[in-house]
Parts: sequence; C-alpha cells; structure tokens
Amino acid sequence: MRSIRIAFQVLLFLATFVLEVRVRAETHESPTLIVQQEPLNCLKAEGACAIRTREGQTFELQLDSKTTLVLDHSSSVIRVSNHEIRLLSGSVWVKAQDAFQVHSEFGDVVSKEPGEFWVTRTKERVTAKATEAQLELRPRGSKEVLVVDPGLQNTIGSIGLDGKAETGIPLAISFKDHLLQWARVFRGPKDTFEKQVQSFHERWTSAVQESAVINKGVYDRMVCSADEEKALEDAREAKVRAQREADRKFFRSRVFDGL
Repeated sequence: MRSIRIAFQVLLFLATFVLEVRVRAETHESPTLIVQQEPLNCLKAEGACAIRTREGQTFELQLDSKTTLVLDHSSSVIRVSNHEIRLLSGSVWVKAQDAFQVHSEFGDVVSKEPGEFWVTRTKERVTAKATEAQLELRPRGSKEVLVVDPGLQNTIGSIGLDGKAETGIPLAISFKDHLLQWARVFRGPKDTFEKQVQSFHERWTSAVQESAVINKGVYDRMVCSADEEKALEDAREAKVRAQREADRKFFRSRVFDGL
C-alpha cells in the first residue's frame, strides 16, 4: 500500500510539473495565435463549425453555460450543436452538465448525465474514457450498447465486412497516461488540479477492481466458447472419420462380392 501511495505522489508531481511548464509557455505565446476555424470566425456564429488545434496548442471552447470542450493538440472537431460534436482526429475533454454526444465514423459516444469524459480518435479506433460520467458506446451498424462506468475506458474500431464496428472490452484507464494528458490541457490553479486528481484517483482505484472482475468473466466466457468450439470440431472430425470408414467397408464388400 505504501508503494502505491509513493507511486501516486510521483505521478502527481510529474503531472503538476507538466502543468507549470505549460502555463509558463502560454504566458509567452503570441495572442495572435488563435485556433483554426472553417468557415472563418465560425465560432462567433451558430451552426456547424470546424475547429482544429496545431501541434503544441490546446484550446478551450465554451459551447454554452453548461458545456465546455477542451481540445488537445493536433485535434479536429466539428461543432454540430451545443450538445454534440463530430471528432475527426485527436482528443477532446468534455465537461457537460447535460446530455452530450460525440460522433465518429465508428459510432457514437453518449453521456446522458452530468460529468466529464474524454474521447480520442485515431485512424483505427475511438477510445472513450469515463472519468466522471457514465458513458454509452453505440457501435456503427449494431444495436449493441456498451456501458462504460467511471474510471473505465472502452473502444469502438474499424468497420468489418458486415458493416459493424469492432468493439473492445472495458479496461481501467491508464492512470499515468491520462494524468499527463490532463496536465497538458488543464486550465486553472495547481491546487485545484491536485484536488481533482485525488478525486479521480479514488474512482480509478474502484474501477481497477471492477475491470479485473469484468475481464475475468470475459476470459472465462472465451475459454468456454473455445472449449465448445473444440468439442464441435472433434465431433465433426469423428463423423467424417466414421463416414470414410463406412465408405471403405462398403467399397470392399462390393469388390469381394463381385469375385
């Protein structure tokens, strides 16, 4: 237990260091460096608006009084409305007091309750991290709904020949990776960040235990399924062998009967 506390303190120290370095860098950044928008200045108007951050740039977007988006560097989104976006690339941190949706070609990430969550898009998949709010993943081409509880993450990926998106299994969020990314985009006092990290760490600890139970169940089902498949294959092979033996006996009997 003591080693776990020490590891947590080390990670928190690294994260706050990243936070302080970013804050110092932003104080020297030119105010003319603004986020890319298409159409030009579309953030000032209602309706669809494409937003893109550059390498090394993060951006906080207030959609309305209840919803804030924080884009990580090299991220692109389309604001569809104040309650939904389409994630084209990169990562977005959603802080919403109402229901919110993040669309992608692989499917949708839906939050029906107040809270925070993160979504990352690569060429191969979308990863949703439920840091505070419970999420629903709705894979493209399927009626299946994957529930992601706070502290866990899951994925939806490439589209198969059947038109359905591949799905992952619930896993505990990688604490170290998430903490460093969080520090990179966080805006606010250091002590506020530390308090929020402490709160998340408690949810994450419970999620680690839940993930172990879930994945054991998945593993057990996979083993049972594999055993059943092997038994069926053995039965099919036995049937083929029996049929071949019967055919040989029939052929031999015809040959000897003809002598």
